[in-house]
Amino acid sequence: MNSMKASALAFLALILGPVGTVLAAHPDMPEVQTENGIHYVTGGIGKEQSEALKMIAKDYDLMLIFATRGGKYLADVGVQIADMNGNTLVDTVSEGPLFLADLPVGRYKVTAAEEGISQIRVVNIGSKRPAKAVFNWSEYAMD
Repeated sequence: MNSMKASALAFLALILGPVGTVLAAHPDMPEVQTENGIHYVTGGIGKEQSEALKMIAKDYDLMLIFATRGGKYLADVGVQIADMNGNTLVDTVSEGPLFLADLPVGRYKVTAAEEGISQIRVVNIGSKRPAKAVFNWSEYAMD
């Protein structure tokens, strides 16, 4: 690694703290996105990226996991997060089986859609521990 790149990664780690350290250690970490003030990151394709996202999961309030009932992880899953008044806060496509989001304390309706089949979960974001929701689809329904 050239010294300019190493310096840039060290600077990034210093500014961003623990998240920056993970980003510097895993240069293929997906980019953090922002929609309506909500920060989120999607990905988890491949062992290294999956492990990197799991390492920073504690820094996010919500973790979503997408897979088939047979255990195959899914990418390109539509994700919509709305508050309980029906206001859409995030409307995106998860690039991998993991989706992490920072949300204020409250209740949210999360809709995940895979090949036209939608599932809904209501998640409670508290101040103490991250919420987690797993979405599983039947492999037969996707054929």
